[in-house]
Amino acid sequence: MTGFLNPRRGAATTVTAIAALALTAGLSAQALALDTDARSDTADNVVSRQLADTAAKQQQVRDYWTAERIAEVPHHEPSDLPPSPGPAGAAYSGDGAVSTTVGRLFYVGHGGEDSSCTATVVESANRSTVVTAGHCVVTHDLLGENARWAEQLLFVPGFRDGEMPHGAFPAVSGVVDARWVASGEAIDYDQSFLVLGENEEGERVADAVGAVQELAFDPEVGQPVQEFGYPRATGDPAQQGRPEFIGLRLAHCWGTSQALADHPEIPNTSDTRGIPCDMGGGASGGPRFADFDPEAGTGAVVGLNTRGRYMNSAGEWCQEGDSADCVRYLAGPPLTSAITGPLYERAHRSGVPEAGHHR
Repeated sequence: MTGFLNPRRGAATTVTAIAALALTAGLSAQALALDTDARSDTADNVVSRQLADTAAKQQQVRDYWTAERIAEVPHHEPSDLPPSPGPAGAAYSGDGAVSTTVGRLFYVGHGGEDSSCTATVVESANRSTVVTAGHCVVTHDLLGENARWAEQLLFVPGFRDGEMPHGAFPAVSGVVDARWVASGEAIDYDQSFLVLGENEEGERVADAVGAVQELAFDPEVGQPVQEFGYPRATGDPAQQGRPEFIGLRLAHCWGTSQALADHPEIPNTSDTRGIPCDMGGGASGGPRFADFDPEAGTGAVVGLNTRGRYMNSAGEWCQEGDSADCVRYLAGPPLTSAITGPLYERAHRSGVPEAGHHR
């Protein structure tokens, strides 16, 4: 079966082959220390945890995220600046599936603060799976230690100006890599999948939005890509405070993916890729699409936004303000058959409990 990965887009390993690699094994004591509800059943470093897995818990998550609380998630102050679109950041003005399958992911983070990321509805057997960054699901302290699962996770596809056109979907379970749990500096593993409960109308997310995006593993560097997200900030003064840069509307950047250099004094040999982009916090977890069709609003998710990084024209790491050619990139790991594949297998075949209707 190859239905969930498109070989022509560079998916070197099929879903079936990935499943065949899974072997029963224990989890390291360090990862198990996260909490007693997390579990790992494979040798592929997969950690999963039940979240809002009953109707009562899911309703509690919905009740937590009032319109007032959502509006108070930290962001730049609104402004009346005119649009200043460009490849490094612009409001997404198109239509199609991307405007419904990408949405805001709200959560309570490590220090109890309300926050948000971005997530994407992907093709799945349970029609209830989204992909996002690992740090939006399992958070660490500033040293990259003391991992904790985020709380009150709620996905709102197609979020715009405070509206929830397709409803809100509490996370039933989360799946991350054990190496991300062990260290928030393990940036190749900063990726996650969530299995969602139903919305208020009793619909699964893929049915509610009427579309899904596909995944493609092991992409090549140098592809034309587009990155999407719901940033709550930007470093571009010409864009600060605009709706698409305070979390109210979907934004995007476009360019050719590049491999980014690590800090010369702290090499970690990570496979970090990105494009010049000014989307800030809140865009984390958003998709990096290859083969994006602007008319259909579909493409292949080949990577995720997880961090900002600076690089100069020589391809070297640089620090903001070092030189005129020191450019900010929105970067993150590619999706791979070795790391992403086992996480996806666990998530997209997971069952979704009956949550009842909430009309």
